[in-house]
Amino acid sequence: MKKNIFLYPKHNKFYGSPNPYIFDFHQELSKVHHIVNERASGLGILNLFIYFFQTEIFIFNWIETLPLKRYGRFQFVGFGLFLWLARIFKKKIVWVLHNKGSHHQNDNKLVKKLFVLMIKSSDKIITHSESGKSFVAETFPEYVDKVQVIMHPIRELFPIHHREKTTDFLIWGSVYRYKGIVKFLKYISSDSVERPFKVKIVGKCVDKEYQEEIEGFLDENIEFCNEVLDLEEINTLAQESKFILFTYNSDTVISSGSLIDSIRMGSQIMGPNHGAFKDLSYLSFVHRYEDFSRIPDLFAAYEMDDKKTKIEREAFYNGNNWGKFIERLDFVISNN
Repeated sequence: MKKNIFLYPKHNKFYGSPNPYIFDFHQELSKVHHIVNERASGLGILNLFIYFFQTEIFIFNWIETLPLKRYGRFQFVGFGLFLWLARIFKKKIVWVLHNKGSHHQNDNKLVKKLFVLMIKSSDKIITHSESGKSFVAETFPEYVDKVQVIMHPIRELFPIHHREKTTDFLIWGSVYRYKGIVKFLKYISSDSVERPFKVKIVGKCVDKEYQEEIEGFLDENIEFCNEVLDLEEINTLAQESKFILFTYNSDTVISSGSLIDSIRMGSQIMGPNHGAFKDLSYLSFVHRYEDFSRIPDLFAAYEMDDKKTKIEREAFYNGNNWGKFIERLDFVISNN
């Protein structure tokens, strides 16, 4: 039976973005349910009240960052009022827990308060990694039964084109400090690394100071393209790289859309031993490191098995595409 669902945030803000998660979420969810705020105006959380009585289920993504937005303190107060009303009128709240907090301002007191409110107020909590469930079990054990793990959904796979591997490591996506790129560049520039690695960094950096730090490492082996490329262009670069490397050093990361898109590209992937990287280590092309000192050894052991990679990618897509995600989500929200 179709339900009336309010999906936050609105998809049109993300259309054309390098992160199409909400657009895909909206598109697939609307095939089986009615999204009441599909044509809502940009009134922020006021829309929660405008569509309140039309809505049976509210689904929230990244709502914990609300205090960081414009008029964040007032929006926080308004959202608290909404949660009070939702409890009185028995509205169901589903929270998709993407991270363990804000990557950028994890010390913001209102962000932390809203995070705790969502843990306590949500009827169901969806997370894309076992580490998300473990996090709730460790910090809020009385609420762990609310948590359901559903793997981050994946779009259609890119076709594989066999190109010459001219780059050792491709690092792609928006460039932020929490991703640890400078720390990695310092490591490979140190005397402890015997061979030079060819590294290509692709992504927009809005932090001018951090941009300058990265540019201080550039030479004939390290390249930085400070702009947003579409996924098709990134896919071409991935086909020319031996590994896609994730240098995350933030303990807030649970899952990664960039990791899932890298699977679409058929790449060998290297990332830290936590979150979704740990969950997906059963895939032969996902390699984990405890610290940067393990990376040269993992690189040296590099062997590409095209046939095995193809089989594993297709199986992962068939089991975790957006249609499957909505099926699993529908089961969770339809059962108390």
